Amino acid sequence: MTKIKEKILNANFKKIPRCFIVIVFIYLLAGGILGVMAVKTQLSEIISLKEKGAVYLEENKNKDEVYEEYSKKKDKEKHHSQKEEWKNILKTQITPLSFNSKIILVIILGIGHILMLVYWILISAWLYQAADKAKMRKNLWAAVGLIGNILAVILFISVRDYIRIKCSHCDEWQKKNQFCIKCGSSFNKECPSCHSIVAQSEKYCGFCGTSLIENDNLNN
Repeated sequence: MTKIKEKILNANFKKIPRCFIVIVFIYLLAGGILGVMAVKTQLSEIISLKEKGAVYLEENKNKDEVYEEYSKKKDKEKHHSQKEEWKNILKTQITPLSFNSKIILVIILGIGHILMLVYWILISAWLYQAADKAKMRKNLWAAVGLIGNILAVILFISVRDYIRIKCSHCDEWQKKNQFCIKCGSSFNKECPSCHSIVAQSEKYCGFCGTSLIENDNLNN
């Protein structure tokens, strides 16, 4: 269990999603082609029968209007039975799937379920790693990820950005302080014009509107 946790903490979650997206794309492309090939006969039969059914309904449209107008119950029942008979014919004329086609469809669906499971686990693993870097409860957030998935990611990012701050110099997540606990860099800076204290990420002073970009370049 400890080795698994170490692998999750050391995993490159910038590279893994890209590889996973490529795999999903290949699956959708190959699965779509194989799926259509597996039910090609049935699809052509369904299309053909739908065309026949449309012709039948169109030919009997006027009959339906006459039956409604004169309320000929017996004739309507007879016509209704003819329609039901036609529906049964449509059902029985579709060729059942062959054994090989069923196997192909089962494999496609099985791989799809596996990819969905992997995706769900990757979300939970990313939350575990991100929570560890932000010095938050990693086990709790991993469990929340298994339940909420993408909603858990949105919730985590919102909570993390509210109670934590990331140092722009060493990328260390920590509680909101005046200085970084790892490299000692200040999270704030002074406006050269009005000497107000502003956040390190600000490009312009919120008190006097002075540009802070040139001053940042001089300091760097």
